[in-house]
Order: sequence, then C-alpha cells, then structure tokens
Amino acid sequence: MSEPKIQIVARGAQTKLEPNTFVHPNGQVLVSWNTSRDGSGEEYQDQSTVNIQEPLTLYAQWGHRVEWNPMGGTPVPQRLVKSGHEIGNLPISQKEGFDLDGWYTRQTGGTKLTENEPIAQDRTFYAHWKGMSWEKLYPENSIIYYFGGSATQPTLPMNLFENKPQGNYQL
Repeated sequence: MSEPKIQIVARGAQTKLEPNTFVHPNGQVLVSWNTSRDGSGEEYQDQSTVNIQEPLTLYAQWGHRVEWNPMGGTPVPQRLVKSGHEIGNLPISQKEGFDLDGWYTRQTGGTKLTENEPIAQDRTFYAHWKGMSWEKLYPENSIIYYFGGSATQPTLPMNLFENKPQGNYQL
C-alpha cells in the first residue's frame, strides 16, 4: 500500500496538484480532494490547478466507479460517486428509433435506477429502451407506422401500404 505524498508549493503560484498515487485498501477510487475531512469544505479535482495563499491540507474523498452500458445507445462516460452518496442526475443516451426507458440493474429485467440511489460499491447500470411511437418517428403524418420493441428484440418501421394493390390512398 502506498502513502499519500506531501506536495510543497510556492505561495501565490498557480500549481497543478500532483496525481494521486495512493491505493485505497478497500479498492475505492479517489473522487476528489476536500479541505474538510467530511467533504463539506472546498473541493478540488485530482491534478487540478490551485493558487495556495496559506498552508492547506487536503483530504481524499473516496468512492466508487459507476459504469453505464448503453445497450446500443450513445456512449455515456463513467462517473465517480462518493461512497454512500446518491447517484444524482441520471445520464442521457440516445438510440435511433427508441426512447430511453431508464437505467436498470440488469441487462433485462432488474430494478429501475433513481437519482437518489446510494452507491456503496462499483456498479454497472444498463439502458432499457422502448420503441418510439410513429408520431415521434414520422411527425409529418407519414404512411409509415412503427411497432414498439425492446432492446433485445428491436422492431423496424413498416410501410402500411406495402404489398397493397396500386392506387390512390387517402389518409
């Protein structure tokens, strides 16, 4: 196990904090540094630039990695959450032809995540998708209708007049 380093900086000089090299014995990750042990003080990100005017002690704020599996949607960056804190705002992912139904604890089924979910370990959450309605896909009253589906069994747009006799149709 490594020990935290003491960094000496010149008063009033813009200084980049040295990267954290301490390894937490429980496998937690560094979320941020804080001027207060309980995290209620001024927060600094690892390797951020600071202007120190007086002696300063920073306390590590430990937490967990939260990974987001978009299940075919646009990528979502990992998030670091302080241990025991709520997840906060849920990310947005997009997938053509689908609406995001929410983030869940399993690829299929599972429990839907809420913003006030406390994080006590590294976690991965999975996007669940529902098919868009035809009004969303074709807002200008197209003759194409969209049948809903799921992330594991997506459906495709279908032309309602496909394989119909030729002629004029009125909507």
